[in-house]
Amino acid sequence: MKDKGYQIIEVPSLDYINTRYDLQELGCMVILWIINNLRDTFEEELEFDLIKVVYLGSYPAIGVHYLKQPASKSYEDEVIEKAEKILEDFSLSKFLSYVKSNHKLIYEEINNYKLPPLAQGCE
Repeated sequence: MKDKGYQIIEVPSLDYINTRYDLQELGCMVILWIINNLRDTFEEELEFDLIKVVYLGSYPAIGVHYLKQPASKSYEDEVIEKAEKILEDFSLSKFLSYVKSNHKLIYEEINNYKLPPLAQGCE
């Protein structure tokens, strides 16, 4: 995890995948794909990262970091709406193309995600 503050964004359509331990790697890949698609829309206002939320277990989520401080507004509803639209318009071929083109990044992000919370960011 990066050394910055995040707003946690949970995409409702991913609840089932993200709360199942055996499907969390898939959830991480889908979140990374969503993040990749969100960046162009919010490039001047927000940064996005895959984060691990630890609360009664752990699950992947979108971490939103506001670039302009103090933030003039919350983007939570807008980000969730865009993420849901990305999933609604889901194309397996585009997703697989993203995975193929970004497999090293995905591998690193998933390995970072798997680290215990206190070990993240430690060198």
